[in-house]
Amino acid sequence: LEKGEYWMGGPYFQRGNRALSLRDPELKIDLSADAAKNRESLWMLGERPVYINGEAVRDARTDDVVFSANHISYTDAGFAVQVGEKLHFTDGVRENLLLGDIWEDEKARFLRVSETEYSIKVGKDRYFLLDTAKWTATRI
Repeated sequence: LEKGEYWMGGPYFQRGNRALSLRDPELKIDLSADAAKNRESLWMLGERPVYINGEAVRDARTDDVVFSANHISYTDAGFAVQVGEKLHFTDGVRENLLLGDIWEDEKARFLRVSETEYSIKVGKDRYFLLDTAKWTATRI
């Protein structure tokens, strides 16, 4: 990326008030003013640009709420979201995966293991292996 450009996950990046793609130079997605200002939380959910604002993921084009959650963690494969006392994983395309229980002060952290696998640490001592190719999550 060049100076003033910011990665948004996958082949997507932000330049000014637009999302662009390294794979498709013709693609130009206009971003809202609020989304463009929130570049540290600007991300792609499927092929939709989104940003995190408090406990909500918002569409980066319209600022509309896509979904709300108590806690949101993200990686290039998607988002871990806490809704109530349950932790789910979503990529914005396929059906959400239920990972299990999560408590108020816990967070989900990602570590990429391979091209399609991620280790997810929840709290101090619970781990899941997420396989995005098989769309499975196994507690380990």
